[in-house]
Amino acid sequence: MVANRHAAGVLTRLVSAVVEGAGGRPATAGEPNKQTLAALITEAHRVSLELTAAAAGETPARRSLQATMLKETAFALARHYNRTGEVAADAFRQVAQEVLDAGATLVSQEIIDLLAQTSPDYGSYESELQYAEDRLRAASFDIAWDVQRSLEAPRLHYGRFFDLGAGSQDADRPFTYGQPLGSVRDRLLQSVRRIVEQAQPDISSPLMMAKWREGALSRASSLLCATYRTETVNLLRTEATPDLLGRARANALGRTFESVVASAERKAAAQFNEIERSAPELMRLGERLQEPNQDAPRPVAQVMDRDRS
Repeated sequence: MVANRHAAGVLTRLVSAVVEGAGGRPATAGEPNKQTLAALITEAHRVSLELTAAAAGETPARRSLQATMLKETAFALARHYNRTGEVAADAFRQVAQEVLDAGATLVSQEIIDLLAQTSPDYGSYESELQYAEDRLRAASFDIAWDVQRSLEAPRLHYGRFFDLGAGSQDADRPFTYGQPLGSVRDRLLQSVRRIVEQAQPDISSPLMMAKWREGALSRASSLLCATYRTETVNLLRTEATPDLLGRARANALGRTFESVVASAERKAAAQFNEIERSAPELMRLGERLQEPNQDAPRPVAQVMDRDRS
């Protein structure tokens, strides 16, 4: 049943990609949609199997890891097709491997070791502890993709801030302070891990810790990327000069980049900690609003005065 649910989700996403069309151009009735869908399905399986084997390392690849990695790969592959019209070109496969390696840094070996040494709280070992480990590995891959896409967002493109002239190849390239996009992605992922580890609660159950960490990494990533994009856009709106453009192209903005990332990490960490602190109270507030107030006085029916003629 679980496998069928994963398969249905994968197929739905790939069908949607074909319907949406390639390179931002909606599909037309005359296009070979069935062939495109078949190619996407084949590539999703091929790439996900390669990534699953890489994620598992020396250990046997489990079906739960294969299923979750297939889902994440299919979603990334569908986005790649919609943006470029390519069905898993070699460039995509290379980037996917790099993203997997980058995301793996989010998986704490301490948590993996604890999961391997503990007994499940309930159910079978395969359905509980191993699945939690697989979800951590697959979620880290998805989080790394989210950071990658955040850095590639159109709102960060050079063309939005600099007068580059017609036909410039830099117009649709993201501003990354002159550094390779992969280096910026990896630097942000380091910040995500620090934010989560510094806020790690005292949870005795390794299973619950793994589940908390999976969600926490996603929340921290969203906050950090939003803050980084905002700080970068604010800087470009005020300082997008020919001098800044030249320094970016010459990779002479290292200090500026580190300053922006440090500021974004500090602000995102404060937001993350406040959310972790406030969320339980907000949930309790919602529960209280749903409960009838026993102490409140009952409304008294009032007799409406009639107009007297």
